[in-house]
Amino acid sequence: ETRFRLMDVNLGEYDLDGPERILETEEIVLSTSTATEADYFFTRRLAFMIEALWNTGYLRPALVFLQNRGFAVTAILKAILDRSLESAAGARFFEEFDRVSRDELAESPEAFHERARDDAYWRSLVTGHGANVKVNLAFAGRLLFFADRELDEFLYGTIQSQYGVQLGSEDDRRMFDDIVRHCRLGKLDLDAPDAKTGQLRHDVPGWIRDGYPSDFSGYCFERPVRFAYAIEERAKIQALDLYRRLRDQGIGVNRLAERLYFEMPAAHRSLRQAVPLDATGGDRGRAADERTSLAARMSWTAD
Repeated sequence: ETRFRLMDVNLGEYDLDGPERILETEEIVLSTSTATEADYFFTRRLAFMIEALWNTGYLRPALVFLQNRGFAVTAILKAILDRSLESAAGARFFEEFDRVSRDELAESPEAFHERARDDAYWRSLVTGHGANVKVNLAFAGRLLFFADRELDEFLYGTIQSQYGVQLGSEDDRRMFDDIVRHCRLGKLDLDAPDAKTGQLRHDVPGWIRDGYPSDFSGYCFERPVRFAYAIEERAKIQALDLYRRLRDQGIGVNRLAERLYFEMPAAHRSLRQAVPLDATGGDRGRAADERTSLAARMSWTAD
């Protein structure tokens, strides 16, 4: 079985024998003899989880750490999806994701041409006000750029409570706690763009820069170090300018999130940069050097 969906921005109104609204569709496979429609929508969810939790960096350090300890990343993502049914915020988010994923499909291309006869629907297409979005990018953008404390708490809390207790040693659990704390502080969150601060007992930023080594014994600070997590000034200005401009146009939240995700350079939609505010732990010289080199590119002042 197949369905059809719109091809992004391949549309326009042209004067042929008269004004004619032209749009382009693509045919996708919904089910086969060995894959059901339910399989299709589950795969959509799983693909979204990879985009949102891994590709953006939102939970990638925690997932890599667990992978280094023998856990399968896809099994972790599936477990989070299963747990979403028990969370009001998680259920609400994924129910909307499913609805948008289903609403983008039609049984024939003619269905879209029929919809295009409606002036309001057509305007929403040509002005980008939300009638057609790239679903994964829209919902990943919502997760990364906007404040949703209940949803964040569900995602961060689930991976910490469900997997932290399964780690084999106290050292592993402490490192994992710091990694999840780093992920929480690192979220971009354009609704609250000012720098955040927090303490770490391990040099999680250094561990990430070094490629997530399995042995983290060299990343333990002598005592906790306070870090500032800030958006690079150039990225902050660009993102907030785009955010306000699109918001003032009345664009819906899904389209707004998609445009932010799509239009921001990949380097600017990564997590906040973490800079040590003191050098009281482990490698004092390295911490001081990082603070000096990165602080010049930040909008915050260490006080």
